[in-house]
Amino acid sequence: AMQRQQRLEECLARAQEAFGAKDFQGCHAAAQEGLGLEPGHPALQDLAKQAAEAIERTRRVQQLWNEASQSRQKGELPSCLRSLDLLLELDPANAAARELRPKIVEALERQRRVAGLLAEAASLEKSGDLEACQRLAEQALQIDPQHSQAQQFHQRISQALERRRQVQKLLDQAAQRFEAQDDAGALKVLAELLKLDPAHPRGLEIQSLASKRLEHRKRVEQLLLQARKAQEARDPEKCLQAAEQGLQLEPAHVEFKKLQAQSREQLVRLQKIRELTRLVFRREHAVEARLADGGEDERRHGFARARHVRTP
Repeated sequence: AMQRQQRLEECLARAQEAFGAKDFQGCHAAAQEGLGLEPGHPALQDLAKQAAEAIERTRRVQQLWNEASQSRQKGELPSCLRSLDLLLELDPANAAARELRPKIVEALERQRRVAGLLAEAASLEKSGDLEACQRLAEQALQIDPQHSQAQQFHQRISQALERRRQVQKLLDQAAQRFEAQDDAGALKVLAELLKLDPAHPRGLEIQSLASKRLEHRKRVEQLLLQARKAQEARDPEKCLQAAEQGLQLEPAHVEFKKLQAQSREQLVRLQKIRELTRLVFRREHAVEARLADGGEDERRHGFARARHVRTP
C-alpha cells in the first residue's frame, strides 16, 4: 500500500510539474497514470480535465491558425479575419495572431477602398470618360500595387485610351487628305482606322464620301478619255455624247465644254456639207433628166421632118 501511495504521489507531482510547465501532454499522461491507481483521486481528475481542455484548446488554436494562414494565401481576407478572431477568443495572448490581425484589418480596408474606386471607374468606363477612369485605376494601384483586378482594369483602360488616341490621329490624317482631294490616300488611312474601330461614325462617313468622289472622278476621267479619242478619230457624234455626259457630272469642266463646242461645230459643218452634197446631187440629176428629155424630143422632130420630105 505504501508503494502504491508513493507511486500515486509521484504521478501527482509529475502532473503538477508538467502542468506548470505547460506540458499538457505530459500532465495528462501522468494524471491518467495516477488515476489508473486511484480513479477517484480529485486532484488528478482536475489536472487530467484541465490538461485535456488545454490540449483541445491548443489543437483548436493551431487549426484556426492554419485556416487563417490558408485564407490569407488565397486572398480571402474576411475568412482570415474570422479565423483570427476565433483564435484570439481561445488564446488572447497568442503573439502571432495579435501581430497578424491588424495587418489583415488594414488590408481589408485597402481592399474596400480599391473596390470602391474600381466600381466608380467601371461606371465612368460605361459613360466613355476613359481619362477619369484611368486616374481612378491608378489611385487603386497606389493603394494596392499588387491588386490583380486593378492591374487588369488599368491595363484595359490604358489600351483603350491608346486605341482612341490612334483612332483620332488616323481620323485627323484622313480628314486632311479628304479636304486636299486625296481620296485614295484618305481611304487608305480610313482602312487602318476602321480596323481599330469598325463602327466609327465619322470614319464611315468620310469613307463613303471619299469612295463616291473617287468613283465620280474615275467616271469623269473615262468620259474625258472617250471624248478625246473620238475627237482624234474625227467622230464628233461620239465626242459630243461623251462630253455632254461629262458635263452632267461636272457642269463647269473646261475641257468638256471645249470638246462639246468643237463637236457641235464639226457636226454643223458636216450637216452643211451633207446638204450641199444632196443639193448638188439633185441638180446633177435634174440636168441629166433634162438632157435625156431633150434628146428624145430631137429624135421625134427628126423623124417628122423625114416623113415630110418623102411625101409627094
